[in-house]
Amino acid sequence: MRKVLMVSFFFPPLGGPGAQRSVKLAKYLPRFGWEPVVLTSSSKDYYAFDRSLFDDLPESIQIVRTSILDMLPVYEWLYKFRLDALARYLKDREASFLLPDKRCGWIPHAYWSGLKTITSQKISALFTTSEPYSSHLIGLFLKLRTGIPWIADFRDVWSDSNEIKKTRFRSVLHRYLEKAVLKYADKVVSTSEQTNAILSKKWSDSKDKFVSIPNGYDEEDIAPLRRIPQQTGKCIILYTGITSGRHTAFECFFRAIRKLLDGQRIRREDIEIRCIGIPPSAQCIKDSGLHDIVTTPGYVEHKEVIRHFAEATILLLVVTAIQGGHAIPGKTFEYMATGRPILALVPPDGAAADVVRRSNTGRIIHPNNTEEIAHALEQYYQEWKRLGRVDTYPNRSYIEQFERKRIAERFAKILDSLPASNKPKE
Repeated sequence: MRKVLMVSFFFPPLGGPGAQRSVKLAKYLPRFGWEPVVLTSSSKDYYAFDRSLFDDLPESIQIVRTSILDMLPVYEWLYKFRLDALARYLKDREASFLLPDKRCGWIPHAYWSGLKTITSQKISALFTTSEPYSSHLIGLFLKLRTGIPWIADFRDVWSDSNEIKKTRFRSVLHRYLEKAVLKYADKVVSTSEQTNAILSKKWSDSKDKFVSIPNGYDEEDIAPLRRIPQQTGKCIILYTGITSGRHTAFECFFRAIRKLLDGQRIRREDIEIRCIGIPPSAQCIKDSGLHDIVTTPGYVEHKEVIRHFAEATILLLVVTAIQGGHAIPGKTFEYMATGRPILALVPPDGAAADVVRRSNTGRIIHPNNTEEIAHALEQYYQEWKRLGRVDTYPNRSYIEQFERKRIAERFAKILDSLPASNKPKE
């Protein structure tokens, strides 16, 4: 069995959406002739930890952990001496002096460990995934040094991201580094056709190196909840993930709920809005007047998220204009696989809307359209009151293509097609 070195900053015990793609690939790639060796960091600077993800990994998997130079010890020292204001000041300006991202202190440690691992483990191929973009720079340096065949996996766009704080210097630097990665990678994988189109335009010399492979869902995770009947005690609207950057959409969503409550079109005691992960700010919830029906369990492990899926009546999906029409949150595919109805507050012509529409799993509404959000919620609520559930009729044949085993098989075919190790010409 050939070995692939997977460079992934987000890996258990770190959790969250960034870890899911790498964990599921590590779980299923051995079925298709590739043994993953994972190169990751020992960082503790993250909001989400999920030790349950270790259960998905093969017992024999090799994980190489390296140290990282980051700002966490500096902040801890400042907090210790009650210099909280200075710590917050530096945190707010990290993007100004840490390039290409706040994980750049991982690059030297991971590079040297990667070199040793490629030799000692007789690695046949290299896989890097972003963000952080620093992962791709590690891949670039390893490629230039060893000539190892390399897949650069983009879970989102890079220099085109609206969420990067940019100056003219930073914009030029990001474009330069991105172009170098696109040039030297043997294959560039992205999570949507729209992202694929954005990236391929930047390196038109080799269109065939660009391919899209979406995120997905693990049938082993989802199958047990399909046997659990929907709860009927309350109409639970469930959101999972990060709400930062989505404040306007959530304000519109909360206004829609208030409109229905004030018009007595729904009953307050029937509704629970459950936000798992990083919820809207306490001030946003307070201002909405819905603090008594909004619950915020915080970040929970992935296995616990599945239990919340089972309890949910409606699944809330949010993608805003600032994220871009190319974005498809990883949870979208788990949402679709559950069979629960999705209220998709997303750009109607974007990638997320396309998969929800084709899977026939929900309603698609512009995230700023309060009136339409209220109308859809009322219809869902009335059906729940009548039946104790909201029925859906998913396009199962379409959804099944996103099963994690199938996604891993597609990656394995790309790994099989990579050229032999060859140091690139300068």
